[in-house]
Amino acid sequence: MNTLLSVSLLAATASAAIVLSDDLVQKVEKGQSLVTSITLESSSTLEESHTIVNGNEMPMPGEMTLESTNSSSITFTDKVLRASEGRLMGFQRTYSEASDSRSTQMVDPMGGDHSGEVARTSQLVDLPILFQRGDEGFVAEFPEDSEGDAEWLDGLLATPDWGLLLPGASPKIGDEWEVPVSFLQTLREPGGDIVWENEGEGSALDGDVQAPPGAMNYEGEINAELTEIEDGIAKIELEFEVNTELDLTEFMPEDGIAVGDEDSGMPTPDIQSIVSESETEGTGVAYWDIEAGRLTSIKIDLESLEVQTVILELDMGGQVMEIESITKSLVVETIEAEITLE
Repeated sequence: MNTLLSVSLLAATASAAIVLSDDLVQKVEKGQSLVTSITLESSSTLEESHTIVNGNEMPMPGEMTLESTNSSSITFTDKVLRASEGRLMGFQRTYSEASDSRSTQMVDPMGGDHSGEVARTSQLVDLPILFQRGDEGFVAEFPEDSEGDAEWLDGLLATPDWGLLLPGASPKIGDEWEVPVSFLQTLREPGGDIVWENEGEGSALDGDVQAPPGAMNYEGEINAELTEIEDGIAKIELEFEVNTELDLTEFMPEDGIAVGDEDSGMPTPDIQSIVSESETEGTGVAYWDIEAGRLTSIKIDLESLEVQTVILELDMGGQVMEIESITKSLVVETIEAEITLE
């Protein structure tokens, strides 16, 4: 065999069989403080809409447009209080920043132009929160001298869990594995319900119904591949094919959703159901410090086709109309996170 060819084959074989000198695992040490910064950017553009009244599709007098943007920035510090054999058992989390803004612009040929803006901050900023591992996961509590309200703890989660990215074994370059789809949910809702509070008098569009964190159902696959190791940093590439479903019906305001402005004279519709479904595809890349046993950064780009179906009844002076409204929107998301040792 040609000497150069032999050397090339040996080099290729050795490269393909490289196994990490240290396991690809998550490590924590008591006293360690990690600062996590997460940004989420998304935009939604209406692609098409249909309205069916009493079984017949209703032609629209013009084109409806709907665009919205959302931006969130969250930073917190986790100080490890207890660890056992590298496993996190207790930590203190303090949010230094948690802000969110959303704006929507809509042109409705049936009802004119509408716009809405809302900015929010978390009431948890600067309040230390203790998380202790129990039999069913982490339990949150405020220190005894805290000014926090105990009710604020109800929806808090010790997330994101970056360990979900890992394969559970020592991989070699080119190895692939599956990441739980719940990982994407924890990225979209880091920390769970972190007690958002609206700033000022801004408000979203009338009819904008919000569900609490954890209400959306996730199915599908997130595939990971170890593609490179350089200077002790493992590069993990991600592919997303995820479907979601969110039933907003139970989160409707008790007094319903008004149609038009107060002077329009339109009756309040009886909402039967609001269901949102999406198909999401995308890619991402994560960098893992092998020796330190922690994530250093991750970036994910996603595109989703979101279909929302609203079924309602409208009583127009004794004549009840059954209306089904279907909208399809393109949603583009970017999620980024950086973790540094304080």
